[in-house]
Parts: sequence; C-alpha cells; structure tokens
Amino acid sequence: MSDVIEQFNATVNYRGPNEGEIGPFLIRRSASASRAAFEDVISALLIAEDSLLLSTPTVAVVVTTFGAAMAVRARDEVAHVGGVRIDPERLAALLNPPA
Repeated sequence: MSDVIEQFNATVNYRGPNEGEIGPFLIRRSASASRAAFEDVISALLIAEDSLLLSTPTVAVVVTTFGAAMAVRARDEVAHVGGVRIDPERLAALLNPPA
C-alpha cells in the first residue's frame, strides 16, 4: 500500500470509531488458549455494562465499546476481534421461529 501512496504522492487519513462507540464485536479464541481462559477474558469484559449476545467454546459476540474490544484484542487468549453487523429482523426470526 505504501508503494501506491508514494507513487501517486497521496495522503491517507484513517479515522476509526471513537473509543466509546458501542457496537457488536465477534471475539474468537486463539488455538493455544483453553476454553476456561477464554471464558475468563469474556467474563472480565462483561463486568462493565456490556452484554453477551452469543457464546460458543471458540467464539463470543458481545456488545461493548470499540475501546474495550481493541483492548481485548491484545490478549493472548484472543485470536481475532472484529465488528459485526446484526440484522435485528433476522435475529428475531431465528430466535422466535414460526410455530
């Protein structure tokens, strides 16, 4: 990418979300981490006013701040943290299937 920037004498400005911006994040456990250690990381994250939307042995989806998600990203127990978009209508349909 820097080659393209230099070739065209371009300027790149990146502005990400504010640290306090709240949203859903997928957090994936690293292969070397135990399930218990990963759950401890998720539990510590949820001590604040965050909420857990989905949890499996290897993945959790939490609603938290961008700053908290980026802090968790630095943990050895975590392989990946990324923002996700959740369609509320599809989630409701999944959780409340027709009879």
